[in-house]
Amino acid sequence: MQQEQYAENIGMVRRVSQSFAGPVTFDLVSARVGKLRLDTAASGQFKLSAETTADQVTISLTLENPEGLKLLFSSGQEYDIAILDQDGRSVYRWSADKSFIQAIHERTLGPLWTVTVKAPRPPAGEYTVSGWLTTLGDVPQYAATAPLSIKGAQ
Repeated sequence: MQQEQYAENIGMVRRVSQSFAGPVTFDLVSARVGKLRLDTAASGQFKLSAETTADQVTISLTLENPEGLKLLFSSGQEYDIAILDQDGRSVYRWSADKSFIQAIHERTLGPLWTVTVKAPRPPAGEYTVSGWLTTLGDVPQYAATAPLSIKGAQ
């Protein structure tokens, strides 16, 4: 048995199929109608900021979502941060010297989640700072980048 629901000018928005384990529901999470984009999946605003001092770079990751989010992570690691030079080579990776439990886990985040990491200050030059949540899947759901310009000695 299979049930489908359709919305005018959009198409199918829900399909319920029967499997040997019971009913399986597929819901539409995103659609584009002309210039209008509809998003029904849980989302949030993910931001990255980086400030430099004489000996370190302070990097903050922030996820804002008024309703909170339930996220699934592929290991004990929930985020990562990298500083890349102009050639795309990593000069700093937050997770490089850490170990994480290899178990899928779920975490419910409130309306505001933030983490701050202090990284060593790289030599003078132009860099890119990247931060992302390590949610389950091949592509991060939440990621951000920002340029970082390091001047000579401060």
